[in-house]
Amino acid sequence: MNALRIVVIHPELLGTYGDIGNARILAHRARVRGISAEIMSTAHDESLPTEADIYLLGGGEDRAQIASVEALRSSVTHLSNALDRGAQLFAVCAGLQILGESFPGVNGELVTGLGMVPVISHPGNDRIVGEVLVKSDLFAVPLTGFENHRGRTDLRGVTPLGRVLVGGGNGGLGIAPEARVDGFIAGGILATYLHGPALVRNPDLADYLLTRVVGALPTLPPSEEIAERLAAERRRAVGGAIFGK
Repeated sequence: MNALRIVVIHPELLGTYGDIGNARILAHRARVRGISAEIMSTAHDESLPTEADIYLLGGGEDRAQIASVEALRSSVTHLSNALDRGAQLFAVCAGLQILGESFPGVNGELVTGLGMVPVISHPGNDRIVGEVLVKSDLFAVPLTGFENHRGRTDLRGVTPLGRVLVGGGNGGLGIAPEARVDGFIAGGILATYLHGPALVRNPDLADYLLTRVVGALPTLPPSEEIAERLAAERRRAVGGAIFGK
């Protein structure tokens, strides 16, 4: 195949939490397998590339989030068409909320989202901050990350990424522990509240996205085993008594 094309959408607006690392780890794990990869950044005043393979939306503050969604409104059709042809979209926190029907603005007012997924985010009474552990049926081991958000997301029937074992997730700490979930999966879209960056802390999740674009992946060289060791360390640190120290 041609070089894997990874687009970081509006990094000057949605780059508060280092989510650019998601693009870098995708490119790295492709390249060490002999797959050429290139990273492109698209600013809010530039046209969104229509021929990319993976699009990334990161996290950001309220005003930046609103500026990003306004800039993206004219690109929804292009982005939807890219997903229809097999491209993938990975969204984190503010990026997750942007894709839904609405999300809370600076003063808690609801801002119309892109409507690509029928989820709704609304303001919570407090901010959820801390480590998160998520068990997803897609992976043999749990996902870890760090959440920092006030929004609460109602999936309205959309499939969650996984069940929250530690942390708040989409619905926050005020609901029953067994009902807590994080993120969602809808077609070519995978979204989560996990920072870290999420794909750096969870190499299995990074490889999952790559597989959805390029198919079966070649085996990693032994030098890359450090990524899995670091991921396992974070699972032990966050999981504690759940998975043993």
